[in-house]
Amino acid sequence: MARSYSSSDGLANPWLIGALAILAMATFFEVDGGLFSRDTLEDRLAEFSDLDAELTPRIPAQTDITAPDRPLLDPAYTATPLHFFTVEALVLSRKTYRHDTEAGISPVDLMLGWGPMSNPSVVSQIRMRQSRRFGYVSTRADADVDLDALSPFWTNAHLIPNSPEIAEALDGIAAGDVLRLEGALVDVHGPDGWRWETSTSRTDTGNGACEILLVTAVHVLR
Repeated sequence: MARSYSSSDGLANPWLIGALAILAMATFFEVDGGLFSRDTLEDRLAEFSDLDAELTPRIPAQTDITAPDRPLLDPAYTATPLHFFTVEALVLSRKTYRHDTEAGISPVDLMLGWGPMSNPSVVSQIRMRQSRRFGYVSTRADADVDLDALSPFWTNAHLIPNSPEIAEALDGIAAGDVLRLEGALVDVHGPDGWRWETSTSRTDTGNGACEILLVTAVHVLR
């Protein structure tokens, strides 16, 4: 069943009204819940086995924003908004983090696929893995896909919930869900000169290629 969650308290743009505030979460361990295992994705893909089509064909929408730094709920951190951002995607994998430096502001990473990386017949040939804030893909035996060609159509996104309600909504997201996330791409600044910088491109790879998304709305489409 489709469901939506949003928080509003500030900036207006063509896709959302949201405040740039971060829910600081005190956590200690990196975990992979059984609910969000690879088996769950395979089970969900089986529901779409009759579809050789893209579940979310549109590329992410990104527009510039001019806004000052925003203080976070944890006053030691601030966020610099760079772009409004909306993405409709198939959730390829998820991972919860509880022990790294970023976990207090971004407890969840989602691997998201759109275009051909939301086509069940394509995704079923690929293995996904997340570790240490990176996302990895590899092909299954006898796969008929080109991972290099698919690279611009997926990302490993670091998600920062805008409110407790958004955090709860993100906790309920599983691999195989089809969703729309709305928010802003942000750089984060912390104590002692610590910085965490977002990607603003869908074609970069490697270290620094992940989007840092302050999430103001979650819509589960399927």
